[in-house]
Amino acid sequence: MAVQRGVARQLGGEDGVEIATTPVTIHLRDSKNPQGPWLAVTPAAWGDFVTYASGS
Repeated sequence: MAVQRGVARQLGGEDGVEIATTPVTIHLRDSKNPQGPWLAVTPAAWGDFVTYASGS
C-alpha cells in the first residue's frame, strides 16, 4: 500500500487523514492515530465522495 501521509490536513491545525491506495481499494485513517483502523472504500465510492465534498 502506498501511504500518503497528511494528505488532507486542516488549515492551522494538526488534524487530518492519511490516505493509502491500492489498485482496487482506497484506505483512510485518522492521522492522529497511526495505529488505528483503516476505512477501506472502492475507487468508485471515493470518487463519489470527492465529487460530493467538492460541491461539483
